[in-house]
Amino acid sequence: MAEEAIAPWYVHMSSIFDKNARLSIRRQYEIPKEYKIILPTPNDRPHHPPDNCVTFFRDQLIGGLRFPIPPFLIEISRYFDIPLQQFAPNAFRYLCGTYMLFRLRDIPPTPQNFFMFSYPKYSEPGVFLFQSRTKMVLFGDMPSSLKAWKSRFFFLKFPGPIPWSHAWKSFLPPLPDVREFHLLPTFPIYCEKLLGHRLSIPKWLKVELLYLFGLSPVKPDTHISLGN
Repeated sequence: MAEEAIAPWYVHMSSIFDKNARLSIRRQYEIPKEYKIILPTPNDRPHHPPDNCVTFFRDQLIGGLRFPIPPFLIEISRYFDIPLQQFAPNAFRYLCGTYMLFRLRDIPPTPQNFFMFSYPKYSEPGVFLFQSRTKMVLFGDMPSSLKAWKSRFFFLKFPGPIPWSHAWKSFLPPLPDVREFHLLPTFPIYCEKLLGHRLSIPKWLKVELLYLFGLSPVKPDTHISLGN
């Protein structure tokens, strides 16, 4: 007898996100008031948000996600046809870190250039990460995902049209090739620019640097030097 299929985590996962968490993330991450945070009920599931809403996870904010969402993240979502809400927290750390590193090394931060160095990786049902194509280690000290991050989800109602495809996708391994891979002529040049350069994610994903690189609209109270 064939084994009964096990339902993916998001079919049975409820949220522990409450009013205190809503108040905390709005203040800590300065989510604009026009973005309405809706608390899930015990019967709500992450893959079935209310009409005109999108599911997000608190730990994605810890990973660098901010509202309004930077164009680079929206372009990546469209390019790979993977909804932003299905990126693991570390996927946002990886994307933000790549964007910063590209900008520092004068590499245009386009999805095409990103795809030359990294590709989307199926992690588990409904969750996606990114994997490096090269042997270069671009990031050090990548934190581990916090336990139970999937249970800290909330719904967000945008003030206008949602600028990417936000329907929950249930890809199963292997991840479909949504883009044909080609190395561009600039690849060796960009490799040389990145060689020997590495970002420490905990040190760089700070509010000051996220603002400085245009990944966050929140202007910090203090000035930070790029010397360290």
